[in-house]
Order: sequence, then structure tokens, then C-alpha cells
Amino acid sequence: MRRIAFFAPLKAPDHPVPSGDRQMARNLLTALRSIGAEVTNVSALRIYDGLGSAGTQQQLQSKADAEINRLIRELTAHPVSAWVTYHNYYKSPDLIGPVICKSLNIPYVLIEATRARKRLNGPWSDFAAKSETACDAADVIFYMTQQDKFALERDKPEGQVLLHLSPFLPVSVLPAPKPRQDTNRLLSVGMMRSGDKLSSYRIIAEALQHLTDLPWQLDIVGDGPAREQVK
Repeated sequence: MRRIAFFAPLKAPDHPVPSGDRQMARNLLTALRSIGAEVTNVSALRIYDGLGSAGTQQQLQSKADAEINRLIRELTAHPVSAWVTYHNYYKSPDLIGPVICKSLNIPYVLIEATRARKRLNGPWSDFAAKSETACDAADVIFYMTQQDKFALERDKPEGQVLLHLSPFLPVSVLPAPKPRQDTNRLLSVGMMRSGDKLSSYRIIAEALQHLTDLPWQLDIVGDGPAREQVK
């Protein structure tokens, strides 16, 4: 059985706050395990700077350095076949995986990594550069959108493989088909938190008040600290 080290710098699969990133990380773990791999989430360190703070970025780099030292010892004693990181970008770069993979000489795989040259100047310049470093180090990058592919293809180093990852869900959790209804069924999926997310739910509610000439039903999928406000 192949052993794989998994890391999600933006939000670990066991993070207490629900979000799309957390669910994606969980689904990726399920998918990897379904093909017989032994997958371990090797670090719970959250590497995220939402404000563009040089101090925050320095502190997170120090924490990442400590994790690197710990993981090199751990993975030397218990080797893995590859390292997989989910969601590397300029606000949340993988500061750990590239160093580990170079030290242990194992393949480095990124899933949903993006490049943003315009961020190499400005408050996120340090993290943006490290996000680019992670992209450069990857043997394989799985991308999800053509928009992401454009920059990945443009800037990829020689020998790097880019592969499209199609949308997926575990078959076991897919809902049973419902009989066709005359009602127009609408679907909204998103994290329930303050800020832009909650504002988006308010816009949906305001817009639907004007749909008085058509029968409709809105299904909302999501969770988070603003659940009661969304309701």
C-alpha cells in the first residue's frame, strides 16, 4: 500500500469551521483512500494571511520551519511515496511541502494551485513568491478551471505535468433523484460566514422577492457561524 502525505495549508480537513475548502480536502482524502492509498493529513498548521501583513507572513514562516523540522524526522522514520498539497495560492502558500519533498526526494503534487504574477508586488509579495516557488517545485499540478490553466501553462517549468481534475463527489453521498416538479428549483451552495458570503445570501433573498410571477423553490447547501442569519 502506498503511503501519501496530505496537507491543506488554507484549511485542514479536520478544521472546526465548515467551508468549501474543508469539504474539498475531505473529498480528496476520500478519493485517494478509495484507490487503496494510505493517506495521512500530516500537519494542521493553517498558513493564511488575509490582510497582507508582513509580520503575519514572517510568523507563519517561522511556524512552517518548525513543522518542516518535525516532519523531516517523522517521515524519515516512516517514509511516504508522495506529498499532496491542496490549494496553494498567494494568500495561502505551501511553505512546507517543497522543502520536505526536496529533502526526502519524493514526488510533490499540487491540487488547485494558482499563479498570480501581479501579487509579486504589494502586501502579499513574500507569500506570492513562495506560492510561485511551490508551483515551480511541483512534479504534477491538477487544475480545475481553464482560467487557472492559462497561467499554470504559461509559467510551468520544463517537465512539469498539468492535468485537469473534473468535479467529483463520493457516490455514497449523492442524493436520490427526485421526481420532476412544476416548481423551478434553484440551488445555492456556499459557506455561511460574515462578510461577502453573508452579503451574497442577502442579495439572493432580495432578488427572489421580485420573482412573483413564477413558482420556485430554493435549496441552500452550506454551514458555518452565520447559519442562523442566513436562515
